[in-house]
Amino acid sequence: ASATDREIAYRDQTITVPGIASVLKRVVSGVQTQVASASSKEVTSPDKPVKSNKTASVHGGATVEAEPGLNAIIVRDTQARLPLYRKLVAQ
Repeated sequence: ASATDREIAYRDQTITVPGIASVLKRVVSGVQTQVASASSKEVTSPDKPVKSNKTASVHGGATVEAEPGLNAIIVRDTQARLPLYRKLVAQ
């Protein structure tokens, strides 16, 4: 799985597939994860990460970041909540 969001060109539209960082942020903040679709003439390679603000703030000062170069997730939160993130990423 990819840590970052990806855009896939399909017919005349671009579909954004959320990466693990986006999914994790939404799960922790209680928001349902969806695949976003937008009309676009621009063709993007499926292997190219979407350029966006990679830092996603969660609640309570926690942050979830995608590191595209390493395809990694960086989580900053309290020590007590880190096992929760490990479980979610393992799933």
